[in-house]
Amino acid sequence: MLYSGTYDRLDEDPSCFNLSPIITASSIEYIAAQFLLSLTVSKSFKMMVLVGAYSVLILIMAYIATYLHRYMYILQNPEQLKSMYSGFGRPKKERMR
Repeated sequence: MLYSGTYDRLDEDPSCFNLSPIITASSIEYIAAQFLLSLTVSKSFKMMVLVGAYSVLILIMAYIATYLHRYMYILQNPEQLKSMYSGFGRPKKERMR
């Protein structure tokens, strides 16, 4: 009686419109606007530079952690990767065939 099938219909009919780039752009613009307003209203330029440097450092660490995790996964699961990707672990000349 409570089942209407709305979620099943949404899964069956995917929309062509992707909101992800719009949300990303608006988030970046919001952060940039807050940063610029903070620079103009307050006098603490040094603090804004430190916050910006800290943010960049966090992004770099997230990037490194992602690729480190992938590398460790490859080292721990070579057989599973060989079954999924036939060219894994072969020399480049053999992979090109």
